[in-house]
Amino acid sequence: MTLRAKELGFSLAVIASAGGIILILSVRSARRAILREVVESQLARVAEAAARLPEGVRRRDERRLLPVLQSIQARAGGPYAAVLDRDGVVLGHTNVVEVGKRWADAVTRSALAREEPGAVESVYAGEPVLDVVVPVREAEEEYMLAGSGGRAARLGTLRFGVPLRKPFATVRQIGFNILWIILAVALFATVAVVAFIHRILAPVRLLAEGTERIARGDYAVDIPVRSRDEFGSLARRFNRMSQVLREESAQR
Repeated sequence: MTLRAKELGFSLAVIASAGGIILILSVRSARRAILREVVESQLARVAEAAARLPEGVRRRDERRLLPVLQSIQARAGGPYAAVLDRDGVVLGHTNVVEVGKRWADAVTRSALAREEPGAVESVYAGEPVLDVVVPVREAEEEYMLAGSGGRAARLGTLRFGVPLRKPFATVRQIGFNILWIILAVALFATVAVVAFIHRILAPVRLLAEGTERIARGDYAVDIPVRSRDEFGSLARRFNRMSQVLREESAQR
């Protein structure tokens, strides 16, 4: 393998590695930002509806809970909305067949342990969703009237799904756009590297040709000195050597 091929291969490997790292980090960053925006917007949109849940949770009244859950589901545009008590029993669900069941999966255990609103990626009916969790607490005014200190008592947990098909499509589009930019930059960088390598190796090629001529007995070789770097110094030394050989050949 020639030196040019080695240098080009190394440069392409560096460009590909750097581009891959940039692509991965950019897509991950975009994904986190979009999911965070989805969570914040959904929490803001359902806050008013969620405030109507405590009475129904306290009474364990599915009829009170269902209209609120349907409203939350419609606002989130997702496949489900549910309220669980502190033990994971479903008090209300937009799919009535789930009411009364006790959920004990890992996502539910994490939701029951969460003290602040949050979300986790999940799958529902084969589709990616963002499972948003909101603790349902005693109404603040009632809690304050009771004279208790600290945070209002937790009554249960609201969970609702937000479809991720569109957000993920946006992330993929961002990834494709970044990929095209990286490919364009990589193409430009490759052309620049090839031109740079050609310029760097030009003196080496001249030295190689001069060495072959001297090996054939042709001492009338004069390498042009085009720079003051190491290649220029090597060319000047080669020319001195060629001159010495010519003088010695003339004296014979």
